[in-house]
Amino acid sequence: MYPLQSTDENLPAVVAAASHALVDHPEWTLGTMVGRSSVMQRAFSQMRSTARHLRIATIEGESGTGKALAGRTLHDLGPASKEPFTPCPATQFLPAVRHWRHPRRC
Repeated sequence: MYPLQSTDENLPAVVAAASHALVDHPEWTLGTMVGRSSVMQRAFSQMRSTARHLRIATIEGESGTGKALAGRTLHDLGPASKEPFTPCPATQFLPAVRHWRHPRRC
């Protein structure tokens, strides 16, 4: 597989094939999240089983890993789904978090 470019002539075919695969395998999706790896399937299972009990959640992870998307999905599956979704970055409340560095990255 090669990285797709926006000018790639095969893009419509690739998108159609991906859409078809998702229709055939609804277990690969949860809300707007998509993943078929065992790690994603385990995350989807945990999210399905815990979402109905959550009102507040803390989601940790590196930048760009989909924390906001996971939060939105938990919200949409949970008891407060009719209420507005309000993400709150930890750095907004904990000034020390802004200066924290991962030990391996110092």
